[in-house]
Amino acid sequence: MIVEYIQYRLTADEMESFHIAYEKAGRFLSASDHCVEWEMAQGVEEPTRHTVRIVWDDQHGHEVGFRGSAEFGEFLALLSPFGERREEMLHFAVRCDGRGGLR
Repeated sequence: MIVEYIQYRLTADEMESFHIAYEKAGRFLSASDHCVEWEMAQGVEEPTRHTVRIVWDDQHGHEVGFRGSAEFGEFLALLSPFGERREEMLHFAVRCDGRGGLR
């Protein structure tokens, strides 16, 4: 498994439409065999900052499986208005978690 973190910095006027767009786009993530789980979180100290965390089966499943699916076009269309607000998008391998031990 890998974890993808996507950081956005929005304007105050964009936040509601971003939340709605991710709620709709999230249906495509939830339906994907490659997505284990996902969440979108809003900053407490800085409400215009948002982080999306997506757990994928593996990088190939994300980059080939999900991005190669017919649904990806619809997913991307919903989120493309916020593309310029994306500050970072990176994949991470989990090495230690709350269940104990290193991986």
